[in-house]
Amino acid sequence: MKKAILTSALSLALLSVGTAFAFADSIEGKWMTGDKVLLNIAKCGGSFCVKVVGGKYDGKQSGKLKAEGDKIYKGTLKQFSSGISFSGTATLSGNSMKMVAKKFGITVKKDTWKRK
Repeated sequence: MKKAILTSALSLALLSVGTAFAFADSIEGKWMTGDKVLLNIAKCGGSFCVKVVGGKYDGKQSGKLKAEGDKIYKGTLKQFSSGISFSGTATLSGNSMKMVAKKFGITVKKDTWKRK
């Protein structure tokens, strides 16, 4: 009995570690922006929808990204405080993601998001 419980606990621990590593290379999950806004990225159709988690804009979609290559995603992002939409490029690197926002082809903001 003791051996069965230990085996089950070890299996669960290994499954948890495997899941963490799987998400390290996926854009899906919760991300904290440099401005301390928590976002959730999840599949929606053939793209990934970016939604605000908590606060005044909780649940609102703030962007949509599509895979453009190995760990590179492009799409649109909206800043609710200003009401402005930008074209954006996200480059995933483990548990961080570099974001570049452009308006009329000019870089207007760079940010690094951290996985939560």
